Amino acid sequence: MLDADEALRHSEQGQSFYAFWKLLLSDQRRQQFQVALQQVLSLPDLNDRLKDSPLLRDMIRHLQIEGEKVLDSSQRMATNLRRVLDTTRAADRTKVQELIKEIHTMAVRLRANPPQGDILMVEEYPEIFASMSRPLFEPKTALNELKGVEVANDEMSVADLERLASLPDIQLEPLIRNVEACLEQQPTVTLENVLDRFPPEHGMLQVLGYIMVAIRNPKHWVGQEEEYQVITIAGPTPTRWRVPRILYCK
Repeated sequence: MLDADEALRHSEQGQSFYAFWKLLLSDQRRQQFQVALQQVLSLPDLNDRLKDSPLLRDMIRHLQIEGEKVLDSSQRMATNLRRVLDTTRAADRTKVQELIKEIHTMAVRLRANPPQGDILMVEEYPEIFASMSRPLFEPKTALNELKGVEVANDEMSVADLERLASLPDIQLEPLIRNVEACLEQQPTVTLENVLDRFPPEHGMLQVLGYIMVAIRNPKHWVGQEEEYQVITIAGPTPTRWRVPRILYCK
């Protein structure tokens, strides 16, 4: 039931419903909606029948009524689920009580003639853990004293600052579209296939964007540490980078 509810929330119908429901819960968005609706109704080319339609004029109220039906259905589902869980717990408690009663009955029978020797042998008792068992907080040393730190250069030129300030803002949406365009022709493509068809305009920074696309989507495959590869980024000065193997899947 929970999986079905989660699937419904992520479906097109569920996303549409909850988007409208957020609109109904927001006073500002309701006012914006009413203003936009009045602008539509005041259009001179609008059909008179639509202008007089009670559905358009009372759109907010109709949405509230339909939304409450959906929420009532969700509430009934939650109530039924809670009832099922309560029934399961009650059955478990009943079973435990029956076992305790059987043990008690057997113990009473053996009270006059108890068995000889050890009945139960426990080699190692479990450790008892409670909230007071945890040690008190002690701040750890964040950084040890550093000695002999070496720097490559203690200066940064104006050109370096300009290059740092002009780093591009990589958007993942265009990169996702590039991957999907490659997957239209075949079911799987590698990172090299994508880079061959869409050469990176911003060097390694854009390649990192393609790696993030693969990491964020579970249907794509990202290699482990031992499955790295070396790629070459073209440019005025070609550079070679060690990156994980990636396989994009349709």
